[in-house]
Amino acid sequence: MKRLAPAILGLLLTPLSQAETVQGSEPVPQTVTETQTLSVKDINKQLTQLIDQQQFQQAKELAEQHLDAFEGDSQFDFFYGFSAAQSGAHHEALFVFERLSDQFPQVPRYRLELARSYYFLGQLDASEAEFRLVLAQNPPNKVRATIDKFLRRIEEQRQALTPSWSALASYGGGYDSNINSSTDIDEIDLILEGTEQRVRLNDSQKETASGFYKLRGQASYSAPITKRSGFDIRIGGQRKANAKTDTYDLNSAFVQGGLQLIRGFHHWRVGGGYQQYWLSDESLQSTLSANLNWKYRMAPAWRFNSRAELRNNDNQINDDLDALQLEISAGPEYANGRFSAQSSAMISTDSADNSPLAKDIFGINLAAQYALSNESSAYSMLAWRNYEFQKKNPNDLLSNGKQRSENLTQFILGYNQQIIAHLMAYGQLSYMDNSSNIDVYQYDRLLLEAGLTLAF
Repeated sequence: MKRLAPAILGLLLTPLSQAETVQGSEPVPQTVTETQTLSVKDINKQLTQLIDQQQFQQAKELAEQHLDAFEGDSQFDFFYGFSAAQSGAHHEALFVFERLSDQFPQVPRYRLELARSYYFLGQLDASEAEFRLVLAQNPPNKVRATIDKFLRRIEEQRQALTPSWSALASYGGGYDSNINSSTDIDEIDLILEGTEQRVRLNDSQKETASGFYKLRGQASYSAPITKRSGFDIRIGGQRKANAKTDTYDLNSAFVQGGLQLIRGFHHWRVGGGYQQYWLSDESLQSTLSANLNWKYRMAPAWRFNSRAELRNNDNQINDDLDALQLEISAGPEYANGRFSAQSSAMISTDSADNSPLAKDIFGINLAAQYALSNESSAYSMLAWRNYEFQKKNPNDLLSNGKQRSENLTQFILGYNQQIIAHLMAYGQLSYMDNSSNIDVYQYDRLLLEAGLTLAF
């Protein structure tokens, strides 16, 4: 077998020529049609020559010229994916080798290249999982030694913190069916001075629909203190302005920071933050928080994530909303290649002397993301909350002496599409349904939003 140029990090294997196979594996499948045999053979021969001469960029460009005609031929796809990887186009290589590995799971070479693509894209869990699948096929000693080198590098990278920064700004707009999260009923029955009376709600007490625009920006920076410890800081803000009325315009700003520590499979972070909200440009609420986060790597693609947070809420409009709130959440996370998912259960309780709005909360969160291509992705989220208010509110005439109990369900579905480097278009649908044992607090809400995000 001809030996190629020194591979990336000195660990890459040589590509297969037309007649060669990975020792101990099945021959590389051929999937060309008779009408394409001559042409695809000619192109594959040219690609082999360019790769042997280490002209990877030229090989990639040649393959791209013939994608429409020959994509789907396994050997052509391999040469295209390999030349893309050697040229640094790891996203393109990833999708090629994902397809080849799905079509030909008996060929370990395709899975090796897939594992390397994940590695150079920083998806260490997915890379480790694919490498271990190849090891389970009992590959030759030389291949096993190469995989062992990668696995050691993966573990070293997991244990090290490196400086990084990110920033984004987005502008969007859309439609909100209920900007004030209010009921749509017109009349309610109240007990006034011992007599039941039917009362008609005014417009300010009922749901209001409006168009809106939204501005959002944030930036983050993290850096190591030692090899396995570091710090991070994040700042940001958001403005949502409604077209119909500015009464319910909501703005917010936050700053967060923390210290991280990595020890083996454990990742600890202790941090805190401050957040300020404004309603119609008037100060609404400030929140000071402290939190502790623990992540445990259970398997290459699985994490267990837990978090405890203590928040002090100071509401400038309604003192009954002032509370010291403790929240604990925990659940598994999964990430493997293009698909990732998170789930958690949470509990929360308010400590607020004599407040009729203090409540206990139990909830469940489910979320998933999937990369449809190099430039597009879809995501979804489902959240459910049960709110049990700790006491009756004697000052709330709308409750008729009942102690409030509510369930909130929210579903989000979104899509991202890259337009050019760093610029992405997004669209999102969000629906909320709040059910309550007190009719006036029941509502639903639909938000449709689209916009542009500039990210670095």
